[in-house]
Amino acid sequence: ISPTSIFSSPSSSSILSTPTSSYGGTTPPPLFSSSTEEGDVYLMKANISSRSHCIILYIAQKMILYDISKKSNRLAKVREIPLEMEGFYAQILESVIDYFNSTPGLPTAESADIVKNLTVLYKSVEDIGLPPDLCFKILSNITTLTFHNTPAVRQAMKSSGLLDFRDTLIIYLLRGDTTRTDFICHFSWECVADHKPFREGNNGILYLLHIYHQSRDDLQLQAAIFEILRNILAPVEENKRIISSILEDQEVLDALFFQDFDTFSSWYNSDDDERVKKIREEIEQRIIKQLAPVESRFDSGQEKLSVRKIKRQKTTQEAMQKTGAALTRALDE
Repeated sequence: ISPTSIFSSPSSSSILSTPTSSYGGTTPPPLFSSSTEEGDVYLMKANISSRSHCIILYIAQKMILYDISKKSNRLAKVREIPLEMEGFYAQILESVIDYFNSTPGLPTAESADIVKNLTVLYKSVEDIGLPPDLCFKILSNITTLTFHNTPAVRQAMKSSGLLDFRDTLIIYLLRGDTTRTDFICHFSWECVADHKPFREGNNGILYLLHIYHQSRDDLQLQAAIFEILRNILAPVEENKRIISSILEDQEVLDALFFQDFDTFSSWYNSDDDERVKKIREEIEQRIIKQLAPVESRFDSGQEKLSVRKIKRQKTTQEAMQKTGAALTRALDE
Protein backbone atom coordinates (compact mmCIF):
# COMPACT_ATOMS: atom_id res chain seq x y z
CA ILE A 1 0.00 0.00 0.00
CA SER A 2 1.81 3.10 -1.18
CA PRO A 3 1.20 6.58 0.26
CA THR A 4 -0.08 7.64 -3.16
CA SER A 5 -2.63 4.83 -3.41
CA ILE A 6 -3.92 5.46 0.09
CA PHE A 7 -4.41 9.17 -0.37
CA SER A 8 -5.98 8.85 -3.81
CA SER A 9 -8.16 5.77 -3.31
CA PRO A 10 -11.91 6.61 -3.35
CA SER A 11 -12.53 3.92 -0.75
CA SER A 12 -10.11 5.47 1.69
CA SER A 13 -12.17 8.67 1.77
CA SER A 14 -15.34 6.82 2.70
CA ILE A 15 -15.01 8.01 6.27
CA LEU A 16 -16.26 11.38 5.00
CA SER A 17 -19.21 10.02 3.09
CA THR A 18 -20.46 6.91 4.85
CA PRO A 19 -21.91 7.39 8.37
CA THR A 20 -21.28 3.79 9.50
CA SER A 21 -19.86 4.42 12.95
CA SER A 22 -21.77 3.24 16.00
CA TYR A 23 -19.52 5.01 18.51
CA GLY A 24 -19.35 8.52 19.86
CA GLY A 25 -22.85 9.64 18.91
CA THR A 26 -24.39 10.34 15.54
CA THR A 27 -21.92 10.50 12.68
CA PRO A 28 -22.12 13.93 11.00
CA PRO A 29 -23.39 14.16 7.41
CA PRO A 30 -20.87 14.30 4.55
CA LEU A 31 -18.45 17.22 4.51
CA PHE A 32 -18.51 17.27 0.73
CA SER A 33 -21.57 16.45 -1.33
CA SER A 34 -21.96 15.70 -5.01
CA SER A 35 -24.88 18.10 -4.91
CA THR A 36 -23.87 21.74 -4.51
CA GLU A 37 -27.23 22.59 -2.95
CA GLU A 38 -26.99 19.79 -0.41
CA GLY A 39 -23.40 20.73 0.37
CA ASP A 40 -24.36 24.38 0.92
CA VAL A 41 -27.22 23.40 3.22
CA TYR A 42 -24.90 21.19 5.25
CA LEU A 43 -22.16 23.81 5.47
CA MET A 44 -24.67 26.34 6.72
CA LYS A 45 -26.13 24.03 9.34
CA ALA A 46 -23.10 21.97 10.33
CA ASN A 47 -21.80 22.17 13.83
CA ILE A 48 -18.17 23.29 13.75
CA SER A 49 -17.10 20.69 16.32
CA SER A 50 -18.73 17.91 14.26
CA ARG A 51 -16.91 19.03 11.12
CA SER A 52 -13.65 19.16 13.04
CA HIS A 53 -14.31 15.70 14.41
CA CYS A 54 -14.79 14.30 10.88
CA ILE A 55 -11.64 15.96 9.60
CA ILE A 56 -9.52 14.72 12.51
CA LEU A 57 -10.91 11.22 12.08
CA TYR A 58 -10.10 11.34 8.37
CA ILE A 59 -6.52 12.45 9.11
CA ALA A 60 -6.08 9.74 11.78
CA GLN A 61 -7.16 7.07 9.29
CA LYS A 62 -4.70 8.37 6.69
CA MET A 63 -1.83 8.40 9.19
CA ILE A 64 -2.48 4.80 10.24
CA LEU A 65 -2.82 3.58 6.66
CA TYR A 66 0.38 5.40 5.73
CA ASP A 67 2.26 3.70 8.60
CA ILE A 68 0.73 0.24 8.42
CA SER A 69 2.94 -1.18 5.67
CA LYS A 70 6.19 -0.08 7.31
CA LYS A 71 8.51 -2.25 9.39
CA SER A 72 9.31 0.70 11.62
CA ASN A 73 6.20 2.61 12.66
CA ARG A 74 4.43 4.27 15.56
CA LEU A 75 1.23 2.22 15.61
CA ALA A 76 1.91 1.08 19.18
CA LYS A 77 1.34 4.70 20.24
CA VAL A 78 -2.39 4.25 19.67
CA ARG A 79 -2.50 2.42 23.01
CA GLU A 80 -1.69 5.75 24.70
CA ILE A 81 -5.03 7.31 23.73
CA PRO A 82 -6.75 8.59 26.92
CA LEU A 83 -9.66 6.54 28.21
CA GLU A 84 -12.07 9.43 27.79
CA MET A 85 -11.39 9.25 24.03
CA GLU A 86 -12.15 5.53 23.66
CA GLY A 87 -15.23 6.23 21.54
CA PHE A 88 -13.14 8.24 19.10
CA TYR A 89 -10.49 5.53 19.04
CA ALA A 90 -13.17 2.95 18.18
CA GLN A 91 -14.18 5.17 15.25
CA ILE A 92 -10.57 5.25 14.04
CA LEU A 93 -10.44 1.45 14.12
CA GLU A 94 -13.73 1.26 12.24
CA SER A 95 -12.37 3.52 9.51
CA VAL A 96 -9.33 1.25 9.09
CA ILE A 97 -11.59 -1.82 8.97
CA ASP A 98 -13.72 -0.13 6.30
CA TYR A 99 -10.62 0.48 4.20
CA PHE A 100 -9.44 -3.15 4.32
CA ASN A 101 -12.96 -4.42 3.67
CA SER A 102 -13.05 -2.37 0.47
CA THR A 103 -9.49 -3.31 -0.57
CA PRO A 104 -8.86 -6.75 1.00
CA GLY A 105 -6.19 -7.92 -1.43
CA LEU A 106 -2.83 -7.11 0.19
CA PRO A 107 0.21 -6.27 -1.96
CA THR A 108 2.65 -9.17 -1.86
CA ALA A 109 5.78 -7.18 -1.07
CA GLU A 110 4.31 -5.45 2.01
CA SER A 111 1.80 -8.10 3.10
CA ALA A 112 3.87 -9.52 5.98
CA ASP A 113 4.36 -6.08 7.55
CA ILE A 114 0.73 -5.10 6.98
CA VAL A 115 -0.52 -8.28 8.68
CA LYS A 116 1.88 -7.85 11.60
CA ASN A 117 0.82 -4.24 12.13
CA LEU A 118 -2.88 -5.03 11.71
CA THR A 119 -2.50 -7.63 14.45
CA VAL A 120 -1.06 -5.01 16.81
CA LEU A 121 -3.78 -2.55 15.87
CA TYR A 122 -6.68 -4.99 16.21
CA LYS A 123 -5.40 -6.42 19.49
CA SER A 124 -5.46 -2.90 20.93
CA VAL A 125 -9.25 -3.27 21.07
CA GLU A 126 -8.61 -5.13 24.34
CA ASP A 127 -7.53 -1.80 25.83
CA ILE A 128 -10.97 -0.27 25.26
CA GLY A 129 -13.02 -3.09 26.76
CA LEU A 130 -13.77 -5.17 23.64
CA PRO A 131 -16.93 -3.41 22.35
CA PRO A 132 -19.03 -6.25 20.82
CA ASP A 133 -19.95 -4.39 17.61
CA LEU A 134 -16.33 -3.51 16.95
CA CYS A 135 -15.19 -7.06 17.77
CA PHE A 136 -17.61 -8.47 15.20
CA LYS A 137 -16.38 -6.01 12.57
CA ILE A 138 -12.79 -7.05 13.25
CA LEU A 139 -13.79 -10.71 12.96
CA SER A 140 -15.55 -10.08 9.67
CA ASN A 141 -12.53 -8.22 8.32
CA ILE A 142 -10.14 -11.02 9.31
CA THR A 143 -12.43 -13.48 7.47
CA THR A 144 -12.49 -11.20 4.42
CA LEU A 145 -8.69 -10.94 4.39
CA THR A 146 -8.40 -14.71 4.71
CA PHE A 147 -10.57 -15.38 1.67
CA HIS A 148 -9.08 -12.68 -0.57
CA ASN A 149 -5.37 -13.36 -0.13
CA THR A 150 -2.74 -15.94 -1.00
CA PRO A 151 -1.61 -18.90 1.15
CA ALA A 152 1.53 -16.91 2.00
CA VAL A 153 -0.58 -14.08 3.45
CA ARG A 154 -2.76 -16.55 5.36
CA GLN A 155 0.40 -18.09 6.82
CA ALA A 156 1.52 -14.61 7.89
CA MET A 157 -1.88 -14.11 9.56
CA LYS A 158 -1.34 -17.36 11.44
CA SER A 159 2.26 -16.70 12.50
CA SER A 160 1.49 -13.13 13.59
CA GLY A 161 -1.21 -14.35 15.99
CA LEU A 162 -4.06 -12.70 14.07
CA LEU A 163 -5.99 -15.97 13.63
CA ASP A 164 -5.52 -16.86 17.30
CA PHE A 165 -6.84 -13.43 18.24
CA ARG A 166 -9.82 -14.11 15.94
CA ASP A 167 -10.57 -17.25 17.97
CA THR A 168 -10.33 -15.28 21.22
CA LEU A 169 -12.87 -12.77 19.91
CA ILE A 170 -15.19 -15.62 18.88
CA ILE A 171 -15.24 -17.00 22.42
CA TYR A 172 -15.69 -13.50 23.84
CA LEU A 173 -18.78 -12.97 21.69
CA LEU A 174 -20.12 -16.45 22.49
CA ARG A 175 -19.87 -15.63 26.20
CA GLY A 176 -21.89 -12.43 25.86
CA ASP A 177 -25.58 -12.93 26.64
CA THR A 178 -26.65 -9.96 24.52
CA THR A 179 -24.38 -10.63 21.55
CA ARG A 180 -24.33 -14.38 21.03
CA THR A 181 -27.55 -14.86 19.04
CA ASP A 182 -26.76 -12.40 16.22
CA PHE A 183 -23.15 -13.53 16.20
CA ILE A 184 -23.94 -17.25 15.96
CA CYS A 185 -26.50 -16.71 13.21
CA HIS A 186 -24.33 -14.44 11.05
CA PHE A 187 -20.70 -15.50 11.54
CA SER A 188 -18.96 -17.54 8.80
CA TRP A 189 -18.17 -20.66 10.82
CA GLU A 190 -16.47 -22.34 7.87
CA CYS A 191 -13.34 -20.28 8.55
CA VAL A 192 -12.77 -21.99 11.93
CA ALA A 193 -14.10 -25.47 11.10
CA ASP A 194 -10.61 -26.88 10.70
CA HIS A 195 -8.76 -24.55 13.07
CA LYS A 196 -7.31 -26.49 16.00
CA PRO A 197 -7.06 -23.58 18.51
CA PHE A 198 -10.80 -22.90 18.11
CA ARG A 199 -11.95 -26.41 18.94
CA GLU A 200 -9.28 -27.30 21.51
CA GLY A 201 -7.42 -24.33 22.96
CA ASN A 202 -10.52 -22.12 23.21
CA ASN A 203 -13.14 -24.89 23.52
CA GLY A 204 -15.38 -23.36 20.85
CA ILE A 205 -17.39 -26.54 20.32
CA LEU A 206 -17.96 -26.87 24.06
CA TYR A 207 -19.37 -23.33 24.17
CA LEU A 208 -21.71 -24.00 21.24
CA LEU A 209 -23.07 -27.13 22.92
CA HIS A 210 -23.48 -25.24 26.18
CA ILE A 211 -25.45 -22.46 24.47
CA TYR A 212 -27.60 -25.05 22.67
CA HIS A 213 -28.63 -26.59 25.99
CA GLN A 214 -29.28 -23.16 27.52
CA SER A 215 -31.57 -22.12 24.64
CA ARG A 216 -34.46 -24.54 24.74
CA ASP A 217 -36.89 -21.60 24.51
CA ASP A 218 -35.16 -20.23 21.41
CA LEU A 219 -35.65 -22.76 18.62
CA GLN A 220 -34.22 -20.38 16.02
CA LEU A 221 -30.91 -20.20 17.88
CA GLN A 222 -30.93 -23.95 18.50
CA ALA A 223 -31.55 -24.57 14.80
CA ALA A 224 -28.59 -22.36 13.87
CA ILE A 225 -26.28 -24.18 16.29
CA PHE A 226 -27.60 -27.55 15.08
CA GLU A 227 -26.67 -26.65 11.50
CA ILE A 228 -23.24 -25.38 12.56
CA LEU A 229 -22.44 -28.51 14.56
CA ARG A 230 -23.72 -31.06 12.06
CA ASN A 231 -23.09 -29.50 8.65
CA ILE A 232 -20.05 -27.28 9.20
CA LEU A 233 -18.05 -28.62 12.13
CA ALA A 234 -18.83 -32.36 12.25
CA PRO A 235 -17.57 -33.11 8.69
CA VAL A 236 -14.08 -32.44 10.10
CA GLU A 237 -13.22 -35.73 11.81
CA GLU A 238 -11.47 -34.15 14.80
CA ASN A 239 -14.48 -31.92 15.48
CA LYS A 240 -16.78 -34.93 15.31
CA ARG A 241 -14.56 -36.73 17.82
CA ILE A 242 -14.77 -33.79 20.24
CA ILE A 243 -18.57 -33.56 19.90
CA SER A 244 -18.79 -37.29 20.63
CA SER A 245 -16.50 -37.05 23.66
CA ILE A 246 -18.61 -34.24 25.14
CA LEU A 247 -22.04 -35.81 24.57
CA GLU A 248 -20.95 -39.39 25.44
CA ASP A 249 -24.27 -40.88 24.35
CA GLN A 250 -24.58 -42.84 21.12
CA GLU A 251 -28.35 -42.42 20.85
CA VAL A 252 -28.02 -38.62 21.04
CA LEU A 253 -25.12 -38.64 18.58
CA ASP A 254 -27.04 -40.73 16.05
CA ALA A 255 -30.02 -38.38 16.33
CA LEU A 256 -27.80 -35.30 15.98
CA PHE A 257 -25.93 -36.56 12.94
CA PHE A 258 -28.74 -38.32 11.05
CA GLN A 259 -32.04 -36.61 11.92
CA ASP A 260 -33.35 -33.23 10.77
CA PHE A 261 -33.58 -30.44 13.34
CA ASP A 262 -37.35 -30.59 13.89
CA THR A 263 -37.24 -34.32 14.63
CA PHE A 264 -34.16 -34.02 16.84
CA SER A 265 -35.38 -31.01 18.85
CA SER A 266 -38.88 -32.38 19.49
CA TRP A 267 -37.29 -35.55 20.85
CA TYR A 268 -34.29 -34.11 22.71
CA ASN A 269 -36.07 -31.06 24.21
CA SER A 270 -39.06 -33.03 25.45
CA ASP A 271 -39.74 -33.29 29.17
CA ASP A 272 -42.44 -35.92 28.65
CA ASP A 273 -39.97 -38.78 28.22
CA GLU A 274 -38.21 -39.12 31.57
CA ARG A 275 -35.45 -41.25 30.10
CA VAL A 276 -34.54 -38.66 27.45
CA LYS A 277 -34.87 -35.84 29.99
CA LYS A 278 -32.39 -37.59 32.28
CA ILE A 279 -29.92 -38.11 29.40
CA ARG A 280 -30.17 -34.41 28.48
CA GLU A 281 -29.70 -33.20 32.05
CA GLU A 282 -26.67 -35.47 32.54
CA ILE A 283 -25.11 -34.06 29.37
CA GLU A 284 -25.87 -30.50 30.53
CA GLN A 285 -24.14 -31.11 33.87
CA ARG A 286 -21.16 -32.67 32.12
CA ILE A 287 -20.81 -29.64 29.86
CA ILE A 288 -21.06 -27.22 32.80
CA LYS A 289 -18.37 -29.14 34.65
CA GLN A 290 -16.02 -29.13 31.66
CA LEU A 291 -16.69 -25.45 31.05
CA ALA A 292 -15.94 -24.30 34.61
CA PRO A 293 -12.11 -24.15 34.33
CA VAL A 294 -12.40 -22.59 30.85
CA GLU A 295 -14.68 -19.85 32.18
CA SER A 296 -12.31 -19.28 35.08
CA ARG A 297 -9.43 -18.79 32.66
CA PHE A 298 -11.34 -16.26 30.59
CA ASP A 299 -12.53 -14.40 33.69
CA SER A 300 -8.93 -14.17 34.83
CA GLY A 301 -7.96 -12.77 31.46
CA GLN A 302 -10.67 -10.11 31.70
CA GLU A 303 -9.44 -9.13 35.15
CA LYS A 304 -5.92 -8.70 33.79
CA LEU A 305 -7.27 -6.47 31.04
CA SER A 306 -9.06 -4.34 33.62
CA VAL A 307 -5.91 -3.98 35.71
CA ARG A 308 -3.91 -3.04 32.61
CA LYS A 309 -6.55 -0.49 31.67
CA ILE A 310 -6.39 1.16 35.10
CA LYS A 311 -2.59 1.20 34.93
CA ARG A 312 -2.71 2.78 31.48
CA GLN A 313 -5.13 5.43 32.73
CA LYS A 314 -2.81 6.29 35.62
CA THR A 315 0.25 6.48 33.34
CA THR A 316 -1.62 8.74 30.88
CA GLN A 317 -2.80 11.05 33.66
CA GLU A 318 0.71 11.35 35.08
CA ALA A 319 2.12 12.13 31.65
CA MET A 320 -0.52 14.80 31.05
CA GLN A 321 0.21 16.35 34.44
CA LYS A 322 3.93 16.49 33.66
CA THR A 323 3.25 18.04 30.28
CA GLY A 324 0.91 20.59 31.85
CA ALA A 325 3.47 21.47 34.52
CA ALA A 326 6.21 21.89 31.92
CA LEU A 327 3.97 24.12 29.81
CA THR A 328 3.10 26.26 32.83
CA ARG A 329 6.78 26.73 33.68
CA ALA A 330 7.57 27.68 30.09
CA LEU A 331 4.79 30.30 30.08
CA ASP A 332 5.92 31.70 33.43
CA GLU A 333 9.44 32.11 32.12
